Amino acid sequence: MPVSSTGDKSRPGGGALDSEGRFQISSFTPNDGLFEGEYQVMVLAIEPINNTSQRWYAPKKYAAIKTSGLTAEITRGKTEVNFELSWDGSEHSEPFVEKF
Repeated sequence: MPVSSTGDKSRPGGGALDSEGRFQISSFTPNDGLFEGEYQVMVLAIEPINNTSQRWYAPKKYAAIKTSGLTAEITRGKTEVNFELSWDGSEHSEPFVEKF
């Protein structure tokens, strides 16, 4: 999610994680990237198991912009952004299954 709006050059992006935790971001079309600027980042790494449960591959705090603490500065020509996620401070210390 862009931190500040810059007219038509402000658009959120999204992408899917692969099995290695890599991702490619899209704004309009697949893998087109992001506009330059500062972004707040969330990582929602879940896998639905059935109608009553899902597996979390990253702590829940990263699943919301307000709690993730993650940001990225996108500049012209930048092709890689890395995030170090930690289970520290989470009620779980590894991937877990949530039932609902």
